[in-house]
Amino acid sequence: ANGSAFVYFGLQPVDSESEEGKIIIPYIRGVLDAMGIKHGPTHGEVMMTPDGPCLVEMNCRAHGGDGNWVPMVRGLNGGYTQVSATIDAYMEPERFHALPDKTPSPFKAAGQECCLVSYSKGTVKSTPGYEVIKNLPSFVYLETRVGPGSDVEYTTDLFTDIGSAILLHEDPEVVNKDIAFIRYMEEINGFFTYETRQEILSRPRGDSIALSPALPRSPSKSPKIGKKVPPAHRRVFSSDGPMLFRHQSLDRPEMRPLVKRMTTVDASKEAVVIVNPYSTGCRVAKEIMAPNYKIIALWSK
Repeated sequence: ANGSAFVYFGLQPVDSESEEGKIIIPYIRGVLDAMGIKHGPTHGEVMMTPDGPCLVEMNCRAHGGDGNWVPMVRGLNGGYTQVSATIDAYMEPERFHALPDKTPSPFKAAGQECCLVSYSKGTVKSTPGYEVIKNLPSFVYLETRVGPGSDVEYTTDLFTDIGSAILLHEDPEVVNKDIAFIRYMEEINGFFTYETRQEILSRPRGDSIALSPALPRSPSKSPKIGKKVPPAHRRVFSSDGPMLFRHQSLDRPEMRPLVKRMTTVDASKEAVVIVNPYSTGCRVAKEIMAPNYKIIALWSK
């Protein structure tokens, strides 16, 4: 995403009886034995390679993320988590020893932590897309540091994501559809409205025009060797008002209450639509705005 090879899209539970589970579980236990760790929770990261599992890290602590994943894991396992097991080990030994050797297969429900990726940047004015996520059928919890006034950058690593949604539902298909819907929201930049940046339309700044990565830049403006080139912004023109989307799904009755008619302008006023207002088109837009018409600028990819 955004030209980066290290972007988190989510954390997906691994069935203990899956091909990966049958490899990872004994491997992790062997690592713990080699390190002499006998008690308490641990957090391990392993990469699966053509040559087998490769250890990234092993820590004598619980999985992080502020414990936001606990409700999901409780649903997957049918009532217990790493956190509750740690407590039981100290407070309720009999309950701890009654826990199964491995997580249930199949899981008792379907779930995933879905990391949110930004394909746009700017200063956030509002977060309407978050409210849409909270109404998804499998929604459990939303974690984000982004709010009005926050500066959002393109997501290129774990630290530049725009939050994560914990999803859980008894029907795996519902979870899959909700994840696909969230990815759709990312593609259309449907999470935020950004503060409007004033432009002199007859003389727009160079960074106000979206350049497709496939389009060659002018040789005189080619980046210096070794200089990182930022990804092209997927939405350039931003007007005041809601910037949500209309989504209608005929095969998902539970989504129909979410269907809304939304627009970027006041429906009681006239507006002019201009497609790709480059060059002289900016001048056209400027003069149309003079009599107080609203402008809708549509940019093709």
